[in-house]
Amino acid sequence: MTRGSQSDAAHVHTPPLSAGQQSLWFLDRLHHGSAEYHIPEAYRLTGALDEPALEQAIDALVRRHEMLRTWYRVVDGRPVQGTSPHTHLPSSIEDISGLPPVLREQRVSNALLGEWYQPFDLGSGAMLRYRLLRLGPQEHVLVLTVHHIASDGWSQAVLRDELSKLYAAFHAGRPDPLPPLATRYSDYVRYQADRNTDSVAYWVRQLAGLPDVLTLPTDRPRTARVTTPGGVIRTPLPGEVTTRLKELGARDGTTLYMTLLALYAALLARHSGQDDIAIGTPVADRPRVEFERLVGFLVNTLVIRVGVRAGEAYRDLVARVRRTVLDAQRHRDAPFERVVDAVSPPRRVDVTPLFQVMFALQAVSDQPLSLAGLRVDALEIPGVRARFDLELHVWESPTTTTLVWVYDDTLFDRERIEHLAADYLGMAARYAEQPMSTVAAPLPVRAPAHAPAAAASAVAPAQPEAPTAGPAEIQQVVGQLFGEVLGLAEVGPDDNFFALGGHSLTALSLAEKLKKTLGVEVDVREVFAAPTVAEMSALLSRRPG
Repeated sequence: MTRGSQSDAAHVHTPPLSAGQQSLWFLDRLHHGSAEYHIPEAYRLTGALDEPALEQAIDALVRRHEMLRTWYRVVDGRPVQGTSPHTHLPSSIEDISGLPPVLREQRVSNALLGEWYQPFDLGSGAMLRYRLLRLGPQEHVLVLTVHHIASDGWSQAVLRDELSKLYAAFHAGRPDPLPPLATRYSDYVRYQADRNTDSVAYWVRQLAGLPDVLTLPTDRPRTARVTTPGGVIRTPLPGEVTTRLKELGARDGTTLYMTLLALYAALLARHSGQDDIAIGTPVADRPRVEFERLVGFLVNTLVIRVGVRAGEAYRDLVARVRRTVLDAQRHRDAPFERVVDAVSPPRRVDVTPLFQVMFALQAVSDQPLSLAGLRVDALEIPGVRARFDLELHVWESPTTTTLVWVYDDTLFDRERIEHLAADYLGMAARYAEQPMSTVAAPLPVRAPAHAPAAAASAVAPAQPEAPTAGPAEIQQVVGQLFGEVLGLAEVGPDDNFFALGGHSLTALSLAEKLKKTLGVEVDVREVFAAPTVAEMSALLSRRPG
C-alpha cells in the first residue's frame, strides 16, 4: 500500500482522535515506535490447520473493523485518523518443519520476541499483523499483534470470538456469518467529545494536593522514560485466602477488586512511608450497547486516591476504598487526559502524571480462541515493557487467582519486588484471618545506595542551567512561540509552559515550531525538562544550529 501525503489526507474524511488515542499517538512520537503499546497474542495450533481459511478469516476481520486499517497523521498541526481501503493483509508464513526440534523451538521464541518489538508505522494504515510458523503438518504457531491505539482488552476478546466464528465458517465452505456492525469508532469519538464533562470538576477536587510522585525506595536513580524494559513476577494467591476474601466481601458489600486494591494501597504506604497514595486503574469506556462489539481503543483510566492510616483496621480501610471506587465509577466519563490537563500536575519527563503505579483485575481468557478441529494453546510472549514504576495485575480464573507484578527494572531489582510480593501475600492472609487486624506502620526508609543524601526523594530530571537571560533574539523568538502555541499575547521568561495550559500535544507542536523557526533539533522531552522561556532559551543558546 502506498502512503498518501498529508495534503491527500486533508481531502478525505479525517476525524480527530479520541482522548485516549491522542495520548497513545503522542507516546509513539515521543518514544519513536516503542513496543510498550503493542498487544501480541500467540497460539500453538495442533491438528490439521486450514491455512487458506485462516487467512480468509483474518482478512475478513480487517475488512470488518476499520480500526485495524486506520492511519494517523498530522493535518494542520493536529493529529487525525483516516481509513485505508481494505486490501489483502500480507502474512508472514514460515515453514520451519525441516529444522531439528530444538532449533524449531528457538525459532518460535525468536519470532515471538521479534513480533513484540517490531515497531508499527502509525501512518501506514496497518494496525494488525500476523505471522504463521509451520512446525509440521499437524503443528503451527500463530502470532497476532495489534497496536493499542486500535484495540484494548475488550476488543481483543471480540477479535478472538469473531476469528473463531469466521474460521469455522470458511473452513466449512460457508459465507461470513457475522452481522453488520451497528456503529463506527468515529461515532465513539463524537460521543466522547459531546459527553457532559461535569465530572472533570469532581476529579479536580478529588486530586487537589496530590503528591507529585510516589517515592518507593529504588535500587537505581530514576531516568527519563523512553522505552522501559520490565520484569515480571507471578505469585499465586492461595485458594483458601481468595475464598475467605470473597466471603468477607459478600458480607461487607465489597468486591475482590476493592479488597485487593485496598491491600495494595496499604502495601505501597508501608514501603514508601507516604500516607497519600494514588493508584491508576483502567476501565472499559463502552456506555452504549452499540459500542460492545466495536474494536478500538475504548478505555479510560481512573485515579484511586487512598489515605492510609497506620493502626486502623484493614476492614475500615477496605470500606473507605469501596466508597472511593464507587465515587470514581460515578465520574468515570471524564477522559483521563482531560483530568490531567485540568489538575495540571507538575510535568516531568521521568514521571508519569498523577500516578506511577497501576492496579487491574482481569478475567483470564474470558473469550478464548477456538479454531474448529484444532487444539489451541495460548503461548506466553517472552519479554515485557513496564509502562509505570510498578503494576499489579490480578488474573482471576474460575479455579485460580494469580498476582502478576510488572516492574520497571531500570529502577528496581527483582529481589525488592519479590519482597513486596511476599509482604502483600502476608497482608492478604492476615486480613482473611482477622479482618479487624490493623494496618502496619511504615517501614524505616533507607537512603538508596545510588543517592545517599536524597533518601526516598524523587529524582528530578536533568535541567539546563539557565542564565538570567539568554541571547535576546533567541529568548524573544522562544517567548513568541510559547504564546503562539498557547494562544497567549504575552509570556514571561519564567512562566512555565504547562502551568499556562500546555499539554502533551501542544508540547509536540512547540518542539516542531522551535525546530522550524530556529533551525535546531528540539526533542519534545526537552520541553518537559526546560518548560520556561528562560530555560528553553538557555538550552537552545548553547546548541549549534
